Amino acid sequence: MMNIRSVEVKQPMLQVHWSDGATRAFPLIWLRDNCRCQDCLHPYTRERTFDLLSVPEQLSSPAVNACGETLEIQWQEDAHISRFEGDWLRRQSVADEPASAAKSLETRSIAGTAAL
Repeated sequence: MMNIRSVEVKQPMLQVHWSDGATRAFPLIWLRDNCRCQDCLHPYTRERTFDLLSVPEQLSSPAVNACGETLEIQWQEDAHISRFEGDWLRRQSVADEPASAAKSLETRSIAGTAAL
């Protein structure tokens, strides 16, 4: 289980600080689009039913609450509440090492041709 130590809104991102010292940033618009509640996902097909175009691209700062393994976000635009489990969020995040990721891409080759 991944405990969330704290969260802070730094527009247009939400920074999540985990108990193991890791910090990841998530775009607010991505979090709103990826709400997994019964109002935002079809119960059988698990397709998104939330219309992302129904909210502005630049969302207002939401009310956030981190309680142990759960992050709760109340969106100002529609008063919707999204809840995310820390383990799920952590699996969606990208490591804080963009330089090493870029280096990895530079050294890869595609179909035997060196990457640019």
